Amino acid sequence: MDADWSTLPILGGGYGPKKKRNSPAWLVVHHSYTDIKGRVKPATWWAGVFDRIHRKDNGWSSIGYHFVISPEGEIARGRWETARGAHSVGFNSQSIGLCLVGNFDISDPPSQQWSTLRALCLDLMRRYGILASNVIGHREANILHYGEMRKTCPGKLVDMSEFREDLAVEAWMHKTGWV
Repeated sequence: MDADWSTLPILGGGYGPKKKRNSPAWLVVHHSYTDIKGRVKPATWWAGVFDRIHRKDNGWSSIGYHFVISPEGEIARGRWETARGAHSVGFNSQSIGLCLVGNFDISDPPSQQWSTLRALCLDLMRRYGILASNVIGHREANILHYGEMRKTCPGKLVDMSEFREDLAVEAWMHKTGWV
């Protein structure tokens, strides 16, 4: 899928594309730990909520994530991809943060949301030369940075190993012309 995510408006601030502050080598997947209670809202609405929380509660300049994906599979951009993130200690200057709206400790991500995450990851992997092995959950980033798991993010029900395997196969199929 050759989607052009760059056409989406930028919600968050950070540095524009000319001031490179982030050299993406990792994709870090998060969940918002949000009980959506059946609310159907556009991805930009959710990203706006997270932006306000990150500014007010955390004192950050803008939303910490680069992308937010709604349960319906819609994408909103947070920060520029080249802007340093504020989503995962130890990885912020070398990763792109992807946030799935929902709480995947208690339910599986909706299929349309998961499909969008997959397509976005494959596109970012291709554009930045990121290997499937470098697509990690926030909890895995915590293990790599702190040496221990401090969070369940992107949710207890999300199998990142299986997701990486699927991404590796799909990336190989695209590279070899099988799809």
